[in-house]
Amino acid sequence: MGTPTTTLDGVAGRPYGAGRGRVVVGVDASDGARAALVWALAEAAHRGVPLDVVTAYPVDFYWTDAYLADRHRLDAVRDLATTQARALVDEVRGDPALAGVPGVPVVPVDVVVVGGAPADHLVAAAGPDDVLVVGSRGRGAVRGAVLGSVSLRCVMHSRGRVVVVHPDRAVLPGGRRAVVIGFDGSAAARSALLAAVDEATLLGTDLRVVVVLEPAEHWTDLGTATAESTARVRDVALRQAREAAAEVLGERLLGEGGETGPRVDFTAVEGRPAAVLVDEAADAALLVVGNRGHGTLPGLLLGSVALLCVVHAPCPVMVLHSSADRGVPAERAGSAAARA
Repeated sequence: MGTPTTTLDGVAGRPYGAGRGRVVVGVDASDGARAALVWALAEAAHRGVPLDVVTAYPVDFYWTDAYLADRHRLDAVRDLATTQARALVDEVRGDPALAGVPGVPVVPVDVVVVGGAPADHLVAAAGPDDVLVVGSRGRGAVRGAVLGSVSLRCVMHSRGRVVVVHPDRAVLPGGRRAVVIGFDGSAAARSALLAAVDEATLLGTDLRVVVVLEPAEHWTDLGTATAESTARVRDVALRQAREAAAEVLGERLLGEGGETGPRVDFTAVEGRPAAVLVDEAADAALLVVGNRGHGTLPGLLLGSVALLCVVHAPCPVMVLHSSADRGVPAERAGSAAARA
């Protein structure tokens, strides 16, 4: 499909193709997929990049039946999937929720129809510079499941940014809702911080950096957790977070909301990380988390905090893998993590 060149106020006057990467979204006939497509179209418009809409049809059972394995039959199945996906794109472009998003009608869209496991194709289609968007449930999800197997596999194995959109909690990117990020000083959190600043800048909204103070667990009550010591711990944690953020972001953090970037607010909250972040994201446009944080078991593909946020957050959640780091030199990330 051709790529029209246009200038959008919503992407700071950049023509399509000037943004880096693409937005890739997986669709089927589920409500979760439709919500993901709405979110993905808005994200592509804000970024000024093309949108790839990927839909898959099952192939395993075709090879066991000579009638179904007929090439013409498979072509018919593929053509039907293509027609349905394009009809869904046309329908979603006219969704009233997208009426206020500049550029949605001219986002270049390619419909990609593939045979086989959807998650495998989605992970392969989305590169490190792309944003992969999936719904929280698909047609094959187990009844009552909160996170479908396709979205879980995408979150675990994607090479870049993955956004999970729940159909009953979808919030369009944009407006004055803040982008929220949990920051613990880990390498994954530093990568996630860069992504969160990018999102807040594109959306023209604020960034709220949340530092979680996990409550101390004592075998005996020695009265050490006084209000004064708690306040001191909070002050130290906020100072370290600001220093680490300044080292990662540099001039983009001028004045914590200077002319070069979004307004950035730091807050420290005591509690369990996942519960705190879910609460802090109550009015957010997007919650951004790293796939791992401090204390994650070696080799674990998705930390428990990230997983709980994906399942329970009241807004779309972006998970960024530490391997998708694009701009934090290893030596800087390591030295700052040691101080934090």
